[in-house]
Amino acid sequence: MNAEMNIKMLPVEIWTVTQVEDGNLAILRSPENDMTLNMYIGRPEAQALLFGIEDIKSPRPLTHDLMLSLITGQGLSLGRIEIHDYKDSVYYARLILEDALGKEILRVDCRPSDALCLASRAKCPVLVNAGLIRLFGVPAEQFFDLFQDLSAIAGAPQAAAPSPPKDSLARLHEKLGKAVEKEDYEKAADLRDRIRALGDSLDNGADAN
Repeated sequence: MNAEMNIKMLPVEIWTVTQVEDGNLAILRSPENDMTLNMYIGRPEAQALLFGIEDIKSPRPLTHDLMLSLITGQGLSLGRIEIHDYKDSVYYARLILEDALGKEILRVDCRPSDALCLASRAKCPVLVNAGLIRLFGVPAEQFFDLFQDLSAIAGAPQAAAPSPPKDSLARLHEKLGKAVEKEDYEKAADLRDRIRALGDSLDNGADAN
């Protein structure tokens, strides 16, 4: 316990989720040193994390929405999540639950992917063991160099193309709403990425004018 108390924890932001050849990466960025920590997560968790980041609401509670409701239903809140250890090629995380006064009540072991999905919904701090960032972190600038040819970063616009008509965004938003209603979350995630890419394209075109 004393050793844990001496661990330095760094705040990070959930930067993005990206699909690569080997699977899906959740990418955490430390503003303090501009390093990224990249973690493989499952496809369902990647979709759930995208929904949390983008505040996409489902007509019925998804798994992580339900988990958060159970926490708040007990008069508690998710104060923060901590990614605190790495053993045998596995990251370890925990949830820090607090009462209404902000006092720590409970620590719950949790998969990092689930912890990130919950944090994206609760908008709570995400902390990472500084030693893990030191050992496994990648400079943000190098990260962009590694992935610039993949065009895979969630929400990033694809190769340069003519600016689309603005009404196409409205159509995509309509399709997104229908996909969520039908609980077709894979299609919804794809539509969300297309909406962001088109929006960025329009913004860039407006700036050029």
